[in-house]
Amino acid sequence: MRIRKGFTVVELLVVIAIIGTLIGLLLPAVQAARSAARKMQCSNQAKQLGLACHNFESARKVLPPWVLVNAREMVTGHFLLLPFLEQDPIFREADGYSFAVRTKGINAYACPDDPTLSSAKFTGVALTISPGRASSSDGGFGGTSYALNAKLASVSFRAGHPIKADGSMNKIRDGLSQTVLFAERMAFSYGDQYPSSSQPNLAAGSFTWSIWSRAGKNSLNDWQDGASSAPIFPAPSTLTNNQQAEGYSWWDSPVFDAPYRDVGVPGRGPGPRSDPSFRDGFNGVKNPGGIQAGARVGSTDYRRLQALHGNVMITTLADGSVHSIAASIDPIVFQHVCDPVDGNVVSLE
Repeated sequence: MRIRKGFTVVELLVVIAIIGTLIGLLLPAVQAARSAARKMQCSNQAKQLGLACHNFESARKVLPPWVLVNAREMVTGHFLLLPFLEQDPIFREADGYSFAVRTKGINAYACPDDPTLSSAKFTGVALTISPGRASSSDGGFGGTSYALNAKLASVSFRAGHPIKADGSMNKIRDGLSQTVLFAERMAFSYGDQYPSSSQPNLAAGSFTWSIWSRAGKNSLNDWQDGASSAPIFPAPSTLTNNQQAEGYSWWDSPVFDAPYRDVGVPGRGPGPRSDPSFRDGFNGVKNPGGIQAGARVGSTDYRRLQALHGNVMITTLADGSVHSIAASIDPIVFQHVCDPVDGNVVSLE
Protein backbone atom coordinates (compact mmCIF):
# COMPACT_ATOMS: atom_id res chain seq x y z
CA MET A 1 0.00 0.00 0.00
CA ARG A 2 1.28 3.43 -0.93
CA ILE A 3 1.52 5.84 1.97
CA ARG A 4 0.73 9.44 0.99
CA LYS A 5 3.23 11.88 2.33
CA GLY A 6 2.07 15.05 4.13
CA PHE A 7 3.40 18.56 3.61
CA THR A 8 6.96 19.19 4.50
CA VAL A 9 7.84 22.02 6.88
CA VAL A 10 9.16 24.06 3.98
CA GLU A 11 5.93 23.62 2.03
CA LEU A 12 3.87 24.68 5.06
CA LEU A 13 6.00 27.77 5.52
CA VAL A 14 5.52 28.67 1.87
CA VAL A 15 1.75 28.27 2.14
CA ILE A 16 1.65 30.37 5.32
CA ALA A 17 3.76 33.07 3.64
CA ILE A 18 1.42 33.14 0.65
CA ILE A 19 -1.65 33.42 2.88
CA GLY A 20 0.03 36.20 4.88
CA THR A 21 0.83 38.08 1.69
CA LEU A 22 -2.74 37.76 0.45
CA ILE A 23 -4.11 39.02 3.77
CA GLY A 24 -1.67 41.92 3.63
CA LEU A 25 -2.93 42.79 0.17
CA LEU A 26 -6.61 42.39 1.04
CA LEU A 27 -6.65 44.19 4.41
CA PRO A 28 -6.08 47.71 3.00
CA ALA A 29 -8.77 47.07 0.42
CA VAL A 30 -11.22 45.96 3.14
CA GLN A 31 -10.36 48.99 5.25
CA ALA A 32 -10.80 51.30 2.26
CA ALA A 33 -14.17 49.73 1.48
CA ARG A 34 -15.35 50.21 5.06
CA SER A 35 -14.13 53.81 5.04
CA ALA A 36 -15.97 54.46 1.80
CA ALA A 37 -19.11 52.91 3.25
CA ARG A 38 -18.94 55.17 6.32
CA LYS A 39 -18.42 58.20 4.13
CA MET A 40 -21.40 57.18 2.00
CA GLN A 41 -23.55 56.77 5.12
CA CYS A 42 -22.47 60.22 6.29
CA SER A 43 -23.36 61.70 2.91
CA ASN A 44 -26.79 60.07 3.04
CA GLN A 45 -27.41 61.51 6.50
CA ALA A 46 -26.28 64.95 5.38
CA LYS A 47 -28.73 64.65 2.48
CA GLN A 48 -31.53 63.79 4.94
CA LEU A 49 -30.78 66.93 6.93
CA GLY A 50 -30.95 69.10 3.83
CA LEU A 51 -34.24 67.55 2.77
CA ALA A 52 -35.64 67.95 6.29
CA CYS A 53 -34.76 71.67 6.26
CA HIS A 54 -36.47 72.17 2.91
CA ASN A 55 -39.56 70.32 4.09
CA PHE A 56 -39.57 72.37 7.29
CA GLU A 57 -39.41 75.60 5.29
CA SER A 58 -42.20 74.42 2.99
CA ALA A 59 -44.39 73.76 6.04
CA ARG A 60 -43.42 76.77 8.19
CA LYS A 61 -42.25 79.31 5.58
CA VAL A 62 -38.99 79.75 7.52
CA LEU A 63 -35.84 77.73 8.11
CA PRO A 64 -35.56 75.99 11.48
CA PRO A 65 -34.05 78.58 13.84
CA TRP A 66 -30.85 77.57 15.61
CA VAL A 67 -32.67 78.26 18.90
CA LEU A 68 -36.17 79.38 19.82
CA VAL A 69 -38.06 80.25 23.00
CA ASN A 70 -41.63 81.28 23.74
CA ALA A 71 -44.32 80.52 26.29
CA ARG A 72 -44.63 76.92 25.03
CA GLU A 73 -41.14 75.85 24.02
CA MET A 74 -37.38 76.21 24.38
CA VAL A 75 -35.79 74.25 21.57
CA THR A 76 -32.97 73.93 19.04
CA GLY A 77 -33.16 73.75 15.28
CA HIS A 78 -32.13 70.10 15.45
CA PHE A 79 -35.08 69.43 17.75
CA LEU A 80 -37.51 71.15 15.37
CA LEU A 81 -36.31 68.90 12.55
CA LEU A 82 -37.19 65.67 14.39
CA PRO A 83 -40.68 65.26 12.83
CA PHE A 84 -39.08 65.62 9.41
CA LEU A 85 -36.58 62.85 10.22
CA GLU A 86 -39.18 60.28 11.34
CA GLN A 87 -38.50 61.01 15.01
CA ASP A 88 -42.02 62.06 16.06
CA PRO A 89 -42.06 60.01 19.30
CA ILE A 90 -39.05 61.88 20.69
CA PHE A 91 -40.47 65.19 19.48
CA ARG A 92 -43.76 64.54 21.28
CA GLU A 93 -42.06 63.23 24.41
CA ALA A 94 -40.19 66.51 24.87
CA ASP A 95 -43.43 68.53 24.85
CA GLY A 96 -41.67 71.60 23.47
CA TYR A 97 -38.67 71.38 25.76
CA SER A 98 -35.61 69.87 24.09
CA PHE A 99 -33.78 69.64 27.44
CA ALA A 100 -36.23 66.86 28.40
CA VAL A 101 -34.84 64.53 25.70
CA ARG A 102 -31.15 65.41 26.02
CA THR A 103 -30.17 61.76 26.59
CA LYS A 104 -31.69 60.59 23.32
CA GLY A 105 -29.26 59.60 20.60
CA ILE A 106 -30.41 60.41 17.07
CA ASN A 107 -28.52 58.30 14.53
CA ALA A 108 -29.13 60.80 11.73
CA TYR A 109 -27.13 63.34 13.74
CA ALA A 110 -24.01 61.21 14.25
CA CYS A 111 -21.31 60.83 11.62
CA PRO A 112 -20.10 57.20 11.64
CA ASP A 113 -16.49 58.48 11.59
CA ASP A 114 -16.92 60.61 14.71
CA PRO A 115 -14.94 58.78 17.42
CA THR A 116 -16.55 60.78 20.24
CA LEU A 117 -20.01 59.31 19.66
CA SER A 118 -21.36 55.80 20.13
CA SER A 119 -24.97 55.07 19.20
CA ALA A 120 -25.21 58.85 18.64
CA LYS A 121 -24.38 59.57 22.31
CA PHE A 122 -21.17 60.86 23.86
CA THR A 123 -18.63 58.23 24.81
CA GLY A 124 -15.14 57.84 26.22
CA VAL A 125 -13.33 60.94 27.45
CA ALA A 126 -16.31 63.07 26.40
CA LEU A 127 -18.12 61.64 29.44
CA THR A 128 -15.26 61.60 31.92
CA ILE A 129 -13.56 64.96 31.50
CA SER A 130 -16.53 66.91 32.87
CA PRO A 131 -19.31 64.38 33.55
CA GLY A 132 -22.14 66.74 34.38
CA ARG A 133 -21.70 68.70 31.19
CA ALA A 134 -22.44 65.80 28.85
CA SER A 135 -24.35 63.32 31.00
CA SER A 136 -26.85 62.94 33.81
CA SER A 137 -28.09 60.11 36.00
CA ASP A 138 -30.14 59.02 32.99
CA GLY A 139 -27.03 58.53 30.83
CA GLY A 140 -24.89 60.37 28.31
CA PHE A 141 -26.36 63.14 26.21
CA GLY A 142 -27.06 62.81 22.52
CA GLY A 143 -24.50 64.57 20.35
CA THR A 144 -24.33 65.69 16.76
CA SER A 145 -21.51 65.82 14.23
CA TYR A 146 -23.54 68.10 11.96
CA ALA A 147 -23.46 71.76 12.97
CA LEU A 148 -26.24 74.00 11.68
CA ASN A 149 -25.14 77.31 10.18
CA ALA A 150 -26.70 79.89 12.52
CA LYS A 151 -26.30 82.62 9.90
CA LEU A 152 -28.88 80.81 7.76
CA ALA A 153 -30.98 79.47 10.63
CA SER A 154 -31.31 82.97 12.04
CA VAL A 155 -33.68 84.23 14.71
CA SER A 156 -34.93 87.60 15.95
CA PHE A 157 -34.28 88.59 19.56
CA ARG A 158 -36.59 90.62 21.77
CA ALA A 159 -35.73 91.59 25.34
CA GLY A 160 -32.83 89.13 25.18
CA HIS A 161 -34.93 86.18 23.97
CA PRO A 162 -34.78 84.45 20.53
CA ILE A 163 -38.50 84.59 19.82
CA LYS A 164 -38.95 84.36 16.06
CA ALA A 165 -37.32 82.40 13.26
CA ASP A 166 -36.48 84.73 10.40
CA GLY A 167 -34.22 82.70 8.10
CA SER A 168 -35.41 81.54 4.70
CA MET A 169 -33.98 80.30 1.45
CA ASN A 170 -35.00 83.43 -0.43
CA LYS A 171 -32.80 85.53 1.89
CA ILE A 172 -29.67 83.68 0.77
CA ARG A 173 -28.33 86.21 -1.72
CA ASP A 174 -25.10 84.40 -2.53
CA GLY A 175 -26.77 81.34 -4.06
CA LEU A 176 -28.12 78.16 -2.50
CA SER A 177 -25.50 75.97 -4.15
CA GLN A 178 -22.68 78.18 -2.87
CA THR A 179 -23.76 78.38 0.78
CA VAL A 180 -23.12 75.82 3.54
CA LEU A 181 -26.18 74.84 5.60
CA PHE A 182 -24.67 72.01 7.69
CA ALA A 183 -20.97 71.36 8.28
CA GLU A 184 -19.16 68.63 10.17
CA ARG A 185 -17.54 69.09 13.56
CA MET A 186 -16.24 66.53 16.03
CA ALA A 187 -19.05 66.29 18.56
CA PHE A 188 -16.61 66.49 21.46
CA SER A 189 -13.70 68.85 20.91
CA TYR A 190 -10.73 68.74 23.26
CA GLY A 191 -7.62 70.72 22.43
CA ASP A 192 -5.03 70.17 25.16
CA GLN A 193 -2.79 68.48 22.57
CA TYR A 194 -3.47 70.86 19.69
CA PRO A 195 -1.29 71.46 17.80
CA SER A 196 0.96 69.25 19.98
CA SER A 197 1.32 67.98 23.52
CA SER A 198 4.04 70.54 24.21
CA GLN A 199 3.44 74.25 24.65
CA PRO A 200 1.96 76.24 23.14
CA ASN A 201 -1.35 74.42 22.82
CA LEU A 202 -5.01 75.20 23.44
CA ALA A 203 -4.74 74.36 27.15
CA ALA A 204 -6.40 71.70 29.29
CA GLY A 205 -9.63 73.67 29.71
CA SER A 206 -10.27 73.89 25.99
CA PHE A 207 -13.17 71.50 25.44
CA THR A 208 -16.65 71.81 23.96
CA TRP A 209 -19.55 69.49 23.18
CA SER A 210 -22.04 69.62 20.33
CA ILE A 211 -25.30 68.67 22.09
CA TRP A 212 -28.19 68.52 19.63
CA SER A 213 -30.77 69.45 22.31
CA ARG A 214 -28.80 72.31 23.90
CA ALA A 215 -31.13 75.30 23.63
CA GLY A 216 -31.16 78.11 26.19
CA LYS A 217 -30.13 77.94 29.80
CA ASN A 218 -32.31 79.24 32.61
CA SER A 219 -33.36 78.27 36.13
CA LEU A 220 -35.79 75.65 34.81
CA ASN A 221 -33.10 73.39 33.36
CA ASP A 222 -29.84 71.99 34.60
CA TRP A 223 -27.24 72.51 31.91
CA GLN A 224 -23.97 72.06 33.81
CA ASP A 225 -21.86 74.47 31.81
CA GLY A 226 -20.39 77.91 32.22
CA ALA A 227 -23.12 79.82 30.41
CA SER A 228 -25.04 82.59 32.10
CA SER A 229 -28.71 81.89 32.74
CA ALA A 230 -31.27 83.77 30.71
CA PRO A 231 -34.37 85.02 32.50
CA ILE A 232 -37.45 82.84 32.19
CA PHE A 233 -39.46 83.96 29.21
CA PRO A 234 -41.04 86.51 28.89
CA ALA A 235 -39.15 88.34 31.65
CA PRO A 236 -36.81 90.79 29.90
CA SER A 237 -33.07 90.42 30.13
CA THR A 238 -31.13 93.03 32.09
CA LEU A 239 -28.12 92.57 29.81
CA THR A 240 -26.99 95.25 27.39
CA ASN A 241 -27.85 95.12 23.70
CA ASN A 242 -24.33 93.83 23.08
CA GLN A 243 -25.17 90.73 25.12
CA GLN A 244 -28.63 89.89 23.81
CA ALA A 245 -27.66 86.26 23.07
CA GLU A 246 -26.23 85.56 26.54
CA GLY A 247 -27.84 82.42 27.99
CA TYR A 248 -28.70 81.07 24.54
CA SER A 249 -25.55 81.27 22.46
CA TRP A 250 -23.02 78.87 23.95
CA TRP A 251 -20.07 76.65 23.05
CA ASP A 252 -22.13 73.46 23.43
CA SER A 253 -24.86 74.59 21.03
CA PRO A 254 -25.08 72.32 17.94
CA VAL A 255 -24.30 75.15 15.54
CA PHE A 256 -21.48 77.20 14.08
CA ASP A 257 -21.23 80.94 13.48
CA ALA A 258 -23.73 81.57 16.27
CA PRO A 259 -24.35 85.15 17.46
CA TYR A 260 -21.62 86.34 19.77
CA ARG A 261 -22.36 86.23 23.47
CA ASP A 262 -21.06 89.79 23.56
CA VAL A 263 -20.58 91.53 20.22
CA GLY A 264 -18.18 93.92 21.92
CA VAL A 265 -15.90 91.04 22.95
CA PRO A 266 -15.85 88.48 20.08
CA GLY A 267 -13.30 86.36 21.92
CA ARG A 268 -15.99 85.25 24.36
CA GLY A 269 -17.36 83.21 21.49
CA PRO A 270 -18.94 80.89 21.04
CA GLY A 271 -17.20 78.73 18.48
CA PRO A 272 -16.69 77.04 16.21
CA ARG A 273 -16.60 79.78 13.61
CA SER A 274 -15.68 80.09 9.96
CA ASP A 275 -13.85 83.36 10.67
CA PRO A 276 -10.07 82.67 10.69
CA SER A 277 -9.48 85.63 13.00
CA PHE A 278 -11.56 84.08 15.79
CA ARG A 279 -9.37 83.66 18.88
CA ASP A 280 -6.31 83.84 16.66
CA GLY A 281 -3.30 83.51 18.93
CA PHE A 282 -5.28 82.13 21.87
CA ASN A 283 -2.81 80.73 24.40
CA GLY A 284 -0.12 81.36 21.79
CA VAL A 285 -1.75 79.15 19.14
CA LYS A 286 -2.47 80.59 15.72
CA ASN A 287 -5.87 79.95 14.17
CA PRO A 288 -5.16 78.63 10.64
CA GLY A 289 -8.82 79.14 9.73
CA GLY A 290 -10.80 76.99 7.34
CA ILE A 291 -11.24 73.30 8.17
CA GLN A 292 -9.12 71.20 10.50
CA ALA A 293 -7.82 68.04 8.85
CA GLY A 294 -6.84 64.87 10.66
CA ALA A 295 -8.50 65.81 13.94
CA ARG A 296 -8.29 63.25 16.70
CA VAL A 297 -9.60 63.09 20.25
CA GLY A 298 -7.47 65.35 22.42
CA SER A 299 -6.05 67.26 19.46
CA THR A 300 -9.06 69.17 18.20
CA ASP A 301 -9.12 72.88 17.40
CA TYR A 302 -12.44 73.89 18.98
CA ARG A 303 -12.27 77.26 17.20
CA ARG A 304 -12.84 75.58 13.83
CA LEU A 305 -14.90 72.88 12.15
CA GLN A 306 -13.36 69.47 11.40
CA ALA A 307 -12.97 67.15 8.42
CA LEU A 308 -14.07 63.80 9.82
CA HIS A 309 -13.08 61.77 6.75
CA GLY A 310 -9.35 62.29 6.64
CA ASN A 311 -8.91 65.49 4.70
CA VAL A 312 -12.52 65.75 3.58
CA MET A 313 -15.54 67.37 5.22
CA ILE A 314 -19.08 66.39 4.24
CA THR A 315 -21.35 69.42 4.00
CA THR A 316 -24.99 70.04 3.17
CA LEU A 317 -25.50 73.06 0.97
CA ALA A 318 -28.55 75.28 1.13
CA ASP A 319 -29.98 73.80 -2.07
CA GLY A 320 -30.11 70.42 -0.33
CA SER A 321 -27.16 68.93 -2.17
CA VAL A 322 -24.23 67.26 -0.43
CA HIS A 323 -20.71 68.39 -1.16
CA SER A 324 -17.31 67.11 -0.06
CA ILE A 325 -14.97 69.99 0.77
CA ALA A 326 -11.24 69.42 1.03
CA ALA A 327 -9.66 70.65 4.25
CA SER A 328 -7.11 72.42 2.05
CA ILE A 329 -9.75 74.95 0.97
CA ASP A 330 -8.59 78.53 1.34
CA PRO A 331 -9.80 79.79 4.75
CA ILE A 332 -11.22 83.00 3.27
CA VAL A 333 -13.10 81.05 0.59
CA PHE A 334 -14.55 78.78 3.28
CA GLN A 335 -15.61 81.82 5.29
CA HIS A 336 -17.41 83.18 2.22
CA VAL A 337 -19.33 79.95 1.53
CA CYS A 338 -20.55 80.00 5.15
CA ASP A 339 -21.92 83.55 4.86
CA PRO A 340 -25.20 83.73 2.92
CA VAL A 341 -25.23 87.49 2.39
CA ASP A 342 -21.65 88.80 2.26
CA GLY A 343 -21.83 89.27 -1.51
CA ASN A 344 -18.78 87.09 -2.18
CA VAL A 345 -20.04 84.34 -4.44
CA VAL A 346 -17.47 81.57 -4.82
CA SER A 347 -17.63 78.18 -6.47
CA LEU A 348 -17.01 74.93 -4.63
CA GLU A 349 -16.31 73.04 -7.81
